[in-house]
Amino acid sequence: MPTFNSGRFILDAITSVVLQSHRNWELIIIDDGSTDETHDLLEPLQRLDERITVLNVTENLGQAHARNLGMKAASGELLAFLDADDIWDPQKLNDQIQFMRRERVDFSYTSFFRINSDLSRISSPIKIPKIVTPDLIDQYNPIPLLTAMVRKDIVLGHSFDTRLFNAEDYQFWREIIHSGHPCRALNLPLAYYRVVNGSTSHRFYRCIPGVVEINMKYRPNLGSSIHGILSYLYRSSLKHLEYRYRNKMRPRIKPDLKNSLR
Repeated sequence: MPTFNSGRFILDAITSVVLQSHRNWELIIIDDGSTDETHDLLEPLQRLDERITVLNVTENLGQAHARNLGMKAASGELLAFLDADDIWDPQKLNDQIQFMRRERVDFSYTSFFRINSDLSRISSPIKIPKIVTPDLIDQYNPIPLLTAMVRKDIVLGHSFDTRLFNAEDYQFWREIIHSGHPCRALNLPLAYYRVVNGSTSHRFYRCIPGVVEINMKYRPNLGSSIHGILSYLYRSSLKHLEYRYRNKMRPRIKPDLKNSLR
């Protein structure tokens, strides 16, 4: 869990991990040079729960760098990812681990809800493809980071590219899937993506330079690169508009989520 000045939300995220029905977990928090109250909030946690580890970085080097540190420090067989302003359902780890064992899957993800900053407004569950293949990941990124789970042994030699601001997860998933490990969906909404002050729009537009670089790097020629970039922008634009429409027109209230985080 990378965090940079996330004091407003991080205790919600941490609580959602502590409340997991699956008890055998470790939470590695990387404080990426926070200057707000984040450090003071995190400092006592390691004493309260030995499963929580806090790594402090003296300067802000970005989420990709922080995630790479977390992966290196992780001791488990499976890696899962959660940002400091997002939340997991209490059954997330249990259901996803059981799914991966039952189906013999190396890489999986789930559906999710979008929520407002106060947890009070939730969209309908987001539809996800049953399987993300190389052809699909070349078109756009359907895998929300907060829902992903992957075996640690298949990501050895891979890392989040620190040069790709807001597109490092797309690059990471793409490398894993192209190495022979398609991502399979557990079609249950087991995570909550918090939308804060237009963060969805900001992330969508700010990832474009990274998407361009990824396509220029991995595709065989200029024509293919341009096709890949346009395909990604088209598919992502449709998904972006769909999310906004669902959030506006078909909100649902889930009061038990707010209660479970107290």
